[in-house]
Amino acid sequence: MTPIPFVPLYMKRVWGGRTLETEYGRVLPEDAPHGESWEIVDRSGEQSIVEDGPLAGTSLHELWTHHHGGQRKTDGPVRGHAGVLTREVAGLRRPGVLSIAARHPGSPPFGAL
Repeated sequence: MTPIPFVPLYMKRVWGGRTLETEYGRVLPEDAPHGESWEIVDRSGEQSIVEDGPLAGTSLHELWTHHHGGQRKTDGPVRGHAGVLTREVAGLRRPGVLSIAARHPGSPPFGAL
């Protein structure tokens, strides 16, 4: 199976800066301090988009719901969104350190009490 490259989403954070650019070699937008790079995300407001190849421009949610090719472990309907699956946080000063967050589809959204 060929890897699918996604366009990272750079998240503006008050505590952010240019660390993702200077220490990780990313090309950041110039508009604000960025503190996180969301590498794979499926949220209603933020979506990872396939960068190139035959599926270029397709969202992760669309891949998951329509193009899974029998790779999902369930044949049931997909409800909701998966959330932020991987992210790099600029405050971590060690290259390659990754923050991974996942939730079960039946659990409340992150941050909900």
